Amino acid sequence: MSRLFVKAALAEGTSLELGPDQANHARRVMRLGMRLGLGDTIVVFNGVDGEWRALIEGTAKGRCTLRLDSRIRPQASEPGPWLAFAALKKTAMDFVAVKATELGVSRLLPVPEVADAVPLEDLCAAWPEGRRLYLAAREAPPIAEVLARHGGGEAGFLAGPEGGFAPSELDAMGDLPFVSAVGLGPRILRAETAALAALVCLQALAGDWRGPSDGPS
Repeated sequence: MSRLFVKAALAEGTSLELGPDQANHARRVMRLGMRLGLGDTIVVFNGVDGEWRALIEGTAKGRCTLRLDSRIRPQASEPGPWLAFAALKKTAMDFVAVKATELGVSRLLPVPEVADAVPLEDLCAAWPEGRRLYLAAREAPPIAEVLARHGGGEAGFLAGPEGGFAPSELDAMGDLPFVSAVGLGPRILRAETAALAALVCLQALAGDWRGPSDGPS
């Protein structure tokens, strides 16, 4: 079933008028009015009020009207890995934020500056006890091997800048008991690619992808 993010508050029986940008996305990307017609159902969510079944009432040019039918899933705070990553250009930063959220990340921590940007040493000093931090490094055991050794539990991943971490930074983090260096294979990965590749491995091998899925794909 098609899912659409909206900013409005959601409540049973209310009508929802999509703005021009969202209406255009619904018609052109989700193909409402072509693949679906009046009276068909989609799922809408706003990140606060849960997921709702909504009936399509109109898809005229420049507008899309939905009527909320019933809530199918309440909003729940789901635990997930954290992602710390070196500051990137805006387009790459937005891409990582969107894709990391899709992959189940519960907190984004840009390094050196959503949490506030912090210097790397401050991030490590304030890292919570019991949450292992996996660090991408070229000369490190394969990520699958390291995850198998440490198992599940709360975790985070730290991706470095395009040029990689300085040797002094790697040495300093290597002395921390909660840090485990992981290798991401022989290829040279961009910073945003490395972050997302590590998250996929983490969720598949030690995260919430190991159980059955009960939500939309």
